[in-house]
Amino acid sequence: WGGREFRQLILPTMVSRSYDEGVTWDRTGKVKLPSGMPNLIPYGGIIGLGPDLLAAAFYDAYAGEGLNAAYLLVSMDDGFTWEQPIPIVVKDDAGAERLLNINETFLLSGGRNNIIAAARVYSREARILIVHSDSRGRLWKVPERYTGSGVTGPSEHPGHLLRLKSGMVLITYGIRHEDHGIGARVGFED
Repeated sequence: WGGREFRQLILPTMVSRSYDEGVTWDRTGKVKLPSGMPNLIPYGGIIGLGPDLLAAAFYDAYAGEGLNAAYLLVSMDDGFTWEQPIPIVVKDDAGAERLLNINETFLLSGGRNNIIAAARVYSREARILIVHSDSRGRLWKVPERYTGSGVTGPSEHPGHLLRLKSGMVLITYGIRHEDHGIGARVGFED
């Protein structure tokens, strides 16, 4: 990390593909960003949401007013073009959509239209929040059992999700406080 100046030097968002095991790279793909956004930072892997639909998480480190914002982008051409940025928002009790102050979002496909995401809450405590969509990312909710402080303690991030043979989901995450290490929890289903 090079401090504030480093964070302002974010590389342009691009698609890079190799057809020869990484010897050469092709950059002819496109990432269609939300209007007015100079770039988005990809994070985590690519998931399949159907036979011709891929999804990936990106985030904007400068969403304004000290916020970060995470987006789901989709590809319908095997990853050449990424478009239709969908902000990861939840509805509050009044039904209004609320942008989550999150970044470093790891996606896990739950089959059909379901997506589980482990997202780093952008705050001094930096916990992981679990969000779920049953509409291919159009609408998101925080499962009731994960509301409040998130699923990890302060300074425990970023998260990675893995579905076990049992159907349960394993979350692993970095522990970035005095007990440095890797944390893991098992026991939730999508």
